[in-house]
Amino acid sequence: MPSTAIIGEPTGFEVVIAHKGCYEYTTEIIGVERHASMSAGGAGAIHAAARFITFLDSLATEMAARSPADSPFDPPQTTINVGTISGGVARNITAGSAVFDWEIRPVVAADASYIHERLDRFVDHELLPSMRAAFPDAAVTTTVAGEIGGFWKDPNSPAVELARRLTGNHEPTVVSFGTEAGLYQEVGIAPVVCGPGDIDQAHKPDEFIELSQLERCLTVLERLIEEL
Repeated sequence: MPSTAIIGEPTGFEVVIAHKGCYEYTTEIIGVERHASMSAGGAGAIHAAARFITFLDSLATEMAARSPADSPFDPPQTTINVGTISGGVARNITAGSAVFDWEIRPVVAADASYIHERLDRFVDHELLPSMRAAFPDAAVTTTVAGEIGGFWKDPNSPAVELARRLTGNHEPTVVSFGTEAGLYQEVGIAPVVCGPGDIDQAHKPDEFIELSQLERCLTVLERLIEEL
């Protein structure tokens, strides 16, 4: 093994050794479309979507109460978010369809299973029966956009040790956003997350990476070449 001494000056890069999972979904609700003066009798798709999302909110509150005492993340619990929603055609017509995108960021994989079990029970025993009482063809369909497991820290990871040497950072951290590291770990490849960029700048119209960070990235890559 190469020396564990720092190669040159520290680069300032964080060495990320764990993050939450990222499970993403799209849910489509089919309800009855008719003039609003006739009422939808609980089968309007937007109203049903509101009930679904309200149930998600209750699960999010429950996840906060179930947060592991030793969770290293901020926030410490499994989180749930609804990011987009659309549906309906006019204010005086009950919505025939509604579509929304949502996600789970589980601290542990069992939380995602628990959330889905509770959701399935709610949809099958509460939401759909009330909708179909007024509109027999009502439907609720959730499709998977992607399910990436969490990246769990490994105290013996050779990748983490290498990143520490290359960056000069011997105080690894954890993050709540997701990467593909969990996929590599699932197939037995030791991962580490390290590089330029800042999550505070991500997913914005003016998303960017500072040139100084790219320069530090080149330094790390040069050190990696020397290591290899």
